[in-house]
Amino acid sequence: MDAAFFRDLATQRIRVRTVTQLDLLRVRHLLRFAGVLKKKKLKSADAVISECCRELALEKRRRIVFYVADWKLYAILRDIDAFRSTLKLRFLGEGKGSIPPET
Repeated sequence: MDAAFFRDLATQRIRVRTVTQLDLLRVRHLLRFAGVLKKKKLKSADAVISECCRELALEKRRRIVFYVADWKLYAILRDIDAFRSTLKLRFLGEGKGSIPPET
């Protein structure tokens, strides 16, 4: 798997994005929103990945699909207009209550 990963990097089949200071500032805002306003504990890594995905969609100037396996993360992101308007959020599983598994 390591060899395949590094081969994909070398051939630019996949590219690694650099996380900028602005990305980290936005991550901080996301963590505060989740913790303070929503009273939900969001993992830092989930916030970084989510923000980088949103930034990629903005850079490409199109909505991209962001698959999420963590219901808590999905529920938090779907409550934020900035994520809902830039990403097509898809939860890998069934919806809960009145919340559908996709936006």
